[in-house]
Amino acid sequence: MNDYEKLSGSGHRPMRDLLRVVGPIFIVIGGIFLIIALVDFFSAFGGGGMPKLFWMGFVGMPLLGIGVGMSKAGYMGAIMRYQASEMAPVASDTVNYMGKRTKPGVKAFASAISEGFAEGAGGVKVDENEVNCPQCDAGNEEGSKFCDQCGTSLKDIVCSGCGVSNGLGSKFCDQCGQKLS
Repeated sequence: MNDYEKLSGSGHRPMRDLLRVVGPIFIVIGGIFLIIALVDFFSAFGGGGMPKLFWMGFVGMPLLGIGVGMSKAGYMGAIMRYQASEMAPVASDTVNYMGKRTKPGVKAFASAISEGFAEGAGGVKVDENEVNCPQCDAGNEEGSKFCDQCGTSLKDIVCSGCGVSNGLGSKFCDQCGQKLS
């Protein structure tokens, strides 16, 4: 049993089939009643006397409305599946397009929020041009050679094995994997 059958229940299919048959029958009968009533009504203007079958319009209109409602209910699932299959690719494309186009704005917004939290928590303004000390995590001006708080060197660490410069705070060489001192 698939998810659709679980969701719809056991009596769903017979009811849907009934609505798909009875709905159009009501539409046809209601339409015939309405046409007869309108022909009778407008023929009375041509000198045919008072309309005698005009009451059929009052029977035909509700039958027509009920038939349309039943047909809508009977075909609703098929219509919704069609609409979903038509709209899903468009929605997916829209989400992807918006994601690509709004990424810089979202990044700036998230950065502003994180700066605000950091500023509020520590009372220290976060500067994008700061370098954090690997030892005490204090912010230092970019280009500083030593930490203002603890005096730790802020220069990149050079691997003694291969001579490659590794980022501040690295524990292993990016090139050869040797442990850095």
